[in-house]
Amino acid sequence: NLLKHGTYPTIFQDYSWHTKSQTFLVTAFGLSSVILLVIISIFIFGKGLVEYIKSWFFKSYEGVGESQRIDFSNVSGIVAYVPAVELEHLGSFEHPLLRCSS
Repeated sequence: NLLKHGTYPTIFQDYSWHTKSQTFLVTAFGLSSVILLVIISIFIFGKGLVEYIKSWFFKSYEGVGESQRIDFSNVSGIVAYVPAVELEHLGSFEHPLLRCSS
């Protein structure tokens, strides 16, 4: 039928030459094979797809240097922590560029 008419028969077409039990079995086999294919595809490609989509929304952190294993609260000489941003491509500023939320 595909080569002769250029159309692919769907599982919902009426085949008068099938008995009711044949139609049921063909429909059940077709649907279960599609469902099984989807489930297997999810197991094979699911984790990679989830990680790929997650990378759109969450950036991964890559630390620079090694941990000194000194807690911030254990250093007596530090009173406050003010994060600064280093932007080498903008040149140098007279004062440090501070990062804060408003």
